[in-house]
Amino acid sequence: MEKIAQRAHPRVQSFIRGYFKIGTNYNCDAIAQLLERFDVGWGTRFRAFLNSRDDLVEALRSAYELRNSIAHGGTGNRGLRGVQELYASARVVVDAMEAATT
Repeated sequence: MEKIAQRAHPRVQSFIRGYFKIGTNYNCDAIAQLLERFDVGWGTRFRAFLNSRDDLVEALRSAYELRNSIAHGGTGNRGLRGVQELYASARVVVDAMEAATT
């Protein structure tokens, strides 16, 4: 929200606030579907990137598994280094999502 607060149209901001209240785990396919709601080309570009990076798709899935396990009373099965690697992969996914929209 900070990123779009000064640049996005108020309708876009309202949509994003409402859409993300749902609390869905945004795996790579869900992100692509969201991008397609704005522009089919954005989703197509994002999917093309992901098709070449199965490792990132798996890393994002693993990050959600870890988050959900901890949130529901489970134990984390990764050390600090493993969490840092998942974070770095998630950042690459976010950067790819942003790149797909330009």
